[in-house]
Amino acid sequence: MAYWDVYLVVVEAKCGLEAKNPQFQLYGEMLVAAWLNQQHQPKTEQEIFGCYTISDTWTFVHSIVSGFEDDYPLMVTEISRKYTQKTEAETIFQILKSIVWLKVCVPFGFA
Repeated sequence: MAYWDVYLVVVEAKCGLEAKNPQFQLYGEMLVAAWLNQQHQPKTEQEIFGCYTISDTWTFVHSIVSGFEDDYPLMVTEISRKYTQKTEAETIFQILKSIVWLKVCVPFGFA
């Protein structure tokens, strides 16, 4: 079975009284994805992208994970502003497209 690196993790959060903050779930999933990538292709740092949605609002996250050999790996994270799907769908699409371009096309020499 072929292995493909994970480069984008998406969490869709629910709205309402029982809703939980999706950031912590996303961070955990991004850390696991970086660890899986590290098992497949060891590097000093693993770059991983993520986003979470709440209703029609998207927030993007970029992380660099390092120190996999340590007891506690280091995950440095940048968070975007919130994008509203109704008014900024094109921008959301362009962000997703740029992540795919960076992680899929550039490594294969399509840049």
